[in-house]
Amino acid sequence: MDNPAHTPSLVFWGTPDFSVPILTALAEHFRVVAIVTAPDRLAGRKNIITPPPIKKAGRSLGIPVLQPEKLLPHICAEIPPADITVVAAYGKILPDALLKKPIHGCLNVHPSLLPRWRGPSPIQAAFLAGDEKTGVSIMLMDEKMDHGPIIARQEIIIGADTVETLSKKLSLLSAEMLCEIIPRWIAGRIVPSPQNHEKATYCKIIKKADGKIVWSASAVDIERHIRAYEGWPGGYTFWVRKKTRLQLAIRTARLVSDPAVPVPPPGTITVAKDHMYIGTGNGALEVLMLRPEGGRDMSASSFMRGHPEIQGAVLE
Repeated sequence: MDNPAHTPSLVFWGTPDFSVPILTALAEHFRVVAIVTAPDRLAGRKNIITPPPIKKAGRSLGIPVLQPEKLLPHICAEIPPADITVVAAYGKILPDALLKKPIHGCLNVHPSLLPRWRGPSPIQAAFLAGDEKTGVSIMLMDEKMDHGPIIARQEIIIGADTVETLSKKLSLLSAEMLCEIIPRWIAGRIVPSPQNHEKATYCKIIKKADGKIVWSASAVDIERHIRAYEGWPGGYTFWVRKKTRLQLAIRTARLVSDPAVPVPPPGTITVAKDHMYIGTGNGALEVLMLRPEGGRDMSASSFMRGHPEIQGAVLE
C-alpha cells in the first residue's frame, strides 16, 4: 500500500452462517464501510420474517447493512466506494459495474479447490463425490461464476467431518487467509493464477427433493448422501404403515462391514439386538440416529422400542 498507515476499506457481501466468522475477522483488521446481504425472508414452521445471519452480525458490529432485492443500477450506485470488495456466499452474481467499482477489485471466497466444484453447493458436492480433501480458494472475480484467477488456495482433509463441522473449519480458514492476503494483494505482491477451465466441475442449487434417499443406490453412496444433506434438506425416506406415511430423516448411519449381518433387499429394515439395518442396492447401512417427522433426533434403538412394528418394513 502507498500509505502504510492507511487501513484498507472494504465492502462485504455475504448471507449465511458461513459468512459470519469471515466478516468478524475482517472487521477486526480492516475498515468495513458497508455490508450487502439478502433481504429478510420467511423462515421456520411459523413463517416468521427472519434476517439473514450476516445482517445480525453486521448490526452487532455497527456496520451499515444493505439488503437489495435486485442489483439494479440505482441500487449499485448506493453502495459506497472502497479499496476492495469481499464476497463470501452472497448468493448472486455481481454485475460488471460492481466488479469494477472497488479500486483493487472484488475477491470471492469459495469453499472448494477450484476449478473443482464451481457453483452454490461445493461442500455438499465434495461429500457426495467422496472427495478426501477440499479447501478454500480466493479468486479475483470476473463476470462468470467462480471463474476468475486464483490469488490464494489452501487444502483441508475432510476425514470424519460432517457438512456442519467442515463448513465451520472452511469459514475460519477463509477468514485467516483473507486477513493475511488482502494487504499483500493491495500492495501488488500477489500475481493471480488463471484456473484450468478444462478441469472445471460444477455443483447445483440444492432443493428439498434432493434429500430423498434412493435405496437402490449403493450403501457407500447413500452414506455419503446422508452426510452431505445432514442439515437441510436432510437425507430422508418414508415409512408407509397402514394409511399413514411418516417421513424419517436419517441423521447418521454407517456402513455394515460384518459379513454375519444379513443384507436385506433395498429399503427393507431388519432389526437385530437393538440395531437397525437397512438394505441397499449394494450392501447394508446401520442407522444410528434418526428424526421422525415433527419429532426430535433420537437413537435408532429408542425409535424401535416405540415402534417395534418397523421390523421388516420397506421404506420408500
